[in-house]
Order: sequence, then structure tokens, then C-alpha cells
Amino acid sequence: MRKKIKGSLLYSVIFVFLLYVFFSIPTGRETRLKPVWIRNLSDTQVNSKLDEKACYGFSLGDAFGYVDLKGNFLYKSNIYYNLALAESAFINFSSVQEANQSLVCYKPNGDFKSSFPVSGYPVFNRYGDRLFLIKLDGSGIKEIDQDGNEAWSQEFASVITTFAASRDNSVVGLLNGTLRYYNKTGKCLYKLDPEGSRIPVILGSAISNLGDKFGCVFGIDPQQLVFVSRSANDFNKPVYSDLDTDFRREVMIKFSENGIFLYIEGKESLKVMDTAGGAVYSIPFAGHLLDISPGLDNSYVFVSSKHGPRTQIKLVKPPFYTIITESYESTSDFIKQLDGHLLLGMDGSLLLFNIEEV
Repeated sequence: MRKKIKGSLLYSVIFVFLLYVFFSIPTGRETRLKPVWIRNLSDTQVNSKLDEKACYGFSLGDAFGYVDLKGNFLYKSNIYYNLALAESAFINFSSVQEANQSLVCYKPNGDFKSSFPVSGYPVFNRYGDRLFLIKLDGSGIKEIDQDGNEAWSQEFASVITTFAASRDNSVVGLLNGTLRYYNKTGKCLYKLDPEGSRIPVILGSAISNLGDKFGCVFGIDPQQLVFVSRSANDFNKPVYSDLDTDFRREVMIKFSENGIFLYIEGKESLKVMDTAGGAVYSIPFAGHLLDISPGLDNSYVFVSSKHGPRTQIKLVKPPFYTIITESYESTSDFIKQLDGHLLLGMDGSLLLFNIEEV
């Protein structure tokens, strides 16, 4: 058993070394990824006194935590059963929540934040300043405030299939093909009932950071993208686009930081809708999509995918031409674009790269 573990570690080190070599070579005419540090999660120490605002959450395999740009760990632990992770809080729970049990919410350094009795699956918005609970049977949702009290709740005759939230708004997609848009107090401001597909169902939903744009992947046969924008006084007419997919599962869909671009998972390609100009772009990838990581200033987007045992990473620059493509073997993956940096996880190790113009 010990020989097998050593061999596995050596295997990971070799691929990490190759990854360093690949990414440190300038590719294209202007942009490269320069390696800064590497950390093996099994050998790292934590420092709970670090500045929480300078640390970033990660989840890699059965491990998660928070790390700063110098490679120092604020917190690190194993995932019990499932994890709700945001930049300012996390909930690490050991089983599906039953009645009379409690959820415990922690700060990034592992200190206690709040606890409350609950029955449901916890979901944060990306900032961690809003916490939602989806009922075990998917028939309802509630928001929990900072004191652990119910802020608002909604019940549905159909099952929740997708959910997304910004700081002030949220969208809920249902199995019956309905999408609902809520304000911060839980009032439904807009109800979307798309048409044109043989089987009506919402398979993915997204909302912009400002809450002024939202979209969903709707239906089967055909599958469609539905995009809605909101003006100061009203909601604009939905825009429909047919997709060349036939997914029967939840589909990844995500807005860029400024809400200009909407990214939609496709079959071996990522579709990108320019919500301002209406143009649609396509970014091919190998295998199935793992994650999309747009930058804060919208200069780049990273796309990760999986094809057999190999992970593919693409660095793409709007208007969406590929600058770097690399692949390597791994069993667990993580990717997050920070301001001028790429935080990459593979096989129990975290790596930081600087994104440089040369």
C-alpha cells in the first residue's frame, strides 16, 4: 500500500512539473502564464490570523479551504458529505439535512458564524452574503438572514431544477418549464414561461451581478437559450436562440463579471452571447465542460474540460480567440481566475500563475 501511495505522489509531481514547463513558455505574441508557487495540500500549514479579505476559496477533490496569493492557507479541511462555499463563508455538512438538525455556518478562518435548525440544501450566492435553503424534495426555497432567521420563502407546485442569485435578486427554474425572478424581499417580479420545445423544462439559469440580466437553458427538442434584460421600469421582451444540444441534466450557464457576456455549455464547445451586440461566439473544447472562469476586467476567460483522464485548459481572449491550450492527466481539478492570476488545482496540489503581457 505504501509503495502505491509513493508512486501516486511521484506521478502527480511529474505532471505538476510538466505543467509548470508548459505554462511558463510564452504562447502567442503577447500573453503567458508565469508559475509563482505550488502547494501540496497534504503538507501545508494553516494560519487563521491571515486577512480573510485577501484569501480565496477553493474546492479540490475531497479537500477545501482558503488561500492567499502568497500560498499561505487561512483554512483547510476535508469535505464531510457536501459543501456550500463562498468567499466569505462556508457550510460543510455531513449528511442530507433532516428535520431538527442544525446547519453551522463558518467564517473563512473556521470560526463559528451562525447556526440554525433547518431541513434543506444550503446554497450561497457567490459573495456569501446571501444564504438560501432548497427543500429536500425541491418543492420550495427560503432565504436565511445573517442571524439565522427566515427572511422569505416560496413554495412551488413543481420541482426546482436550477437556481442562481445576485446580491439583490434571484432566479428559480422549475421542472415544469417556468422561470421566476425575485427581488431581495422574495417578491416575484417576473414570470417567464418559454415556448417552442416539445418538453418544457428549465435546465440551467444565470443572473448578472447587477441583476439586470438573466437567462436560462430551456426545453428538450429543441433546446433553447432564453435571455431577458431589465430596464429601469420594465423587463424587455425575451430573446430566444436555438441550441445544438440535447442535454437531459443541469447545464452550466454563467455571466461575465460585468454582465456583457453570457456563457452557455454546449457539446464540445462553449457558446458565448454578447448581450450588448447580440453576436454569438463558439469556443471548442475537448470532452465535457468542467468550469468557466471569467476575469474581473473581462480581459480573459479560462475554460477547463475533461476528455478521458486528461484535463484541458484554455486561455481565451474576447472576442474569443484562443491564446493558450494545454492538457495534462489528473483525477481532481479546480480553476479560478483572480485579478491578474490563475489559481489552478490538480491531484491534491494548488498552483498559482501570473497572467502576464510580454
